[in-house]
Amino acid sequence: MSNNRRLNMTSRRRFLKQVGGATAAVTVGASNLSARTLSGGQTASLTQTESANDPARVKRAYEVRQAAALEQKAQPLPVHRVNGDEEAYRNYIGNYSKGLPHNRLGEVDAKAYAALLRALQTGEPADFAAIPVGGTVTLSNPQAALAFDLIGADSHHLTVPPPPAFNSEEQAAEMVELYWQAMTRDVPFVQYDTDRTIAAAVSDLRKFSRFGGVTQWTLFRGEASGDALGPYVSQFLWKPVPYGGLSITQQYRVPIAGTDYMTTYSGWLNCQNGMAPAAQQLWDASPRYLRNGRDLAESVHRDFTYQVFLNAALILLSFGNSALDDANPYKNISNQSGFATFGAPHI
Repeated sequence: MSNNRRLNMTSRRRFLKQVGGATAAVTVGASNLSARTLSGGQTASLTQTESANDPARVKRAYEVRQAAALEQKAQPLPVHRVNGDEEAYRNYIGNYSKGLPHNRLGEVDAKAYAALLRALQTGEPADFAAIPVGGTVTLSNPQAALAFDLIGADSHHLTVPPPPAFNSEEQAAEMVELYWQAMTRDVPFVQYDTDRTIAAAVSDLRKFSRFGGVTQWTLFRGEASGDALGPYVSQFLWKPVPYGGLSITQQYRVPIAGTDYMTTYSGWLNCQNGMAPAAQQLWDASPRYLRNGRDLAESVHRDFTYQVFLNAALILLSFGNSALDDANPYKNISNQSGFATFGAPHI
C-alpha cells in the first residue's frame, strides 16, 4: 500500500471514529474518497468519469472489498473470558436461564440448559429448535450469534469483559444498586439533591468500594467516558428530533407512578419460566418528557436498537456544517457537498 493511500485511509478512519459507530456501515463505500482527491489533489486510482460497465470498476470493487476483509481478518482475536460461574455452580444459578423451565426453587432444568449449550456448540438449527421453553415467551434470536456481518468487524472479533462472579462483592454491589433503582424510580431527577430516599441510596452504596465516590448527581449513571458530565438527562433525549419534514417532540408514553411487578414469589417464577406477566401495565394519560428512572426505563423498553443514536445524529446534523468534524473533506470544498459519502445519509 502506498504512503499516500495509507495517509488517506488513516485520515478517513479518524473522521469515521469521531462521528460515531453509525458511519461504519458505509466505510467500504467511501473507501476511495479522501480530502485530497475531492479537492483536486492526487487523482484516485479509478476516476468517476470511467464507464460503470468498465471491467476495471468490477476489479477495483473486488479489491476494495477484499482489502477491507483482509484488514479485519488480520486483527488479533480477542480472548473471550468467562467469570467461572457455570463451572462453580452445577445447578447454573449464576447463569442466565430466563425462558427455560425451572423448578419450584427457581433453578433451571439441567436438561433444558444442556440443550441450550448443545445448540450453541453445534450451531445446528435443529438443535436450537429442540431447546425446551418453560412458558409462552420464545427465546429471542439465539441464532443471531451465528450470523456473519458483511460490514465492519465480525461479532466474534469483538469482546466484552466478563460479568461479575456470582459470589463477588461487585455482584453484590450491583444487586444493591438495582434495588435502590427500584426504590427511587419515581423520584424526579430534579429532586435528586434534596430527596431523602436518594440520600439513603447514596449513603448505602458508598459502603461498597465499587461506589465509593458516588454522589446524588452521579448515582445510577453509566461508566463510559463522559457519562458523569453534564446534566443528568442527555439533551439528546429532550430536544425535538428533526425527521425529514417532521419534528418529533420527545414526549413518551410512560407508566403511572407506584406500579410494582414481580412482588410475589409465584409472579417472579412465572416470569422466570417465560410466562406472560399477569398484571397489566397502567399508563399515564399524558405523554411526558423523561423525568425519572421509571420513564427512562420504559423508553429503552420500547425503543428499537439504534433509536437514541439515530435521534442524536439527526439532532446534530440539523446544526449544519458547524457540527461536522474538521476532517470531513466536504467542509472545505465550496462547490460540492456531501451526501452518499460524508453527508447526512452517510453518517
